[in-house]
Amino acid sequence: NEEQRSGDKEDDNEMSAGLDSVIREVEEERAESLSAFDALKKSSSSFAHPANLKLVWEQVSRSVRNELPESVARMHIYITKPSSRAVLLRPLHANFAEATRELLSTLQARYTIEEREFIGINGEKVTELLDEIDMHTSANRTSNATRSSTTSDTQNTPE
Repeated sequence: NEEQRSGDKEDDNEMSAGLDSVIREVEEERAESLSAFDALKKSSSSFAHPANLKLVWEQVSRSVRNELPESVARMHIYITKPSSRAVLLRPLHANFAEATRELLSTLQARYTIEEREFIGINGEKVTELLDEIDMHTSANRTSNATRSSTTSDTQNTPE
């Protein structure tokens, strides 16, 4: 019985040593990965440099605000059915939402608070752009916009 306990202890010790070794390897790989990413962040020509991320975010924001409405307006010429346009544009919203979710997660995990503030991407700004995309891509946008402008014109008319 004592021999069996001794054998079990040896097995436990071997397994524990093996697990410790695996854990050390994973931690070393993670540390190497983080230090490699930190090196990328420091290189001004790298996509990961905070100034470059800020620039790309500004370009995306401008495109959503300026180019998307023009593109959707051109779509009206060829695709007259609002629900068809909405089906075609739905992936744009979904892809943007997923990409920004991943971006926010990466920013949180790999950038300092100061870097994130400099870059200027946060949940509020992402939500604003998603709302902007919704405004331009939803099937009822035109009829709602017409209703809103008619209502506001009526309310703002001096008597």
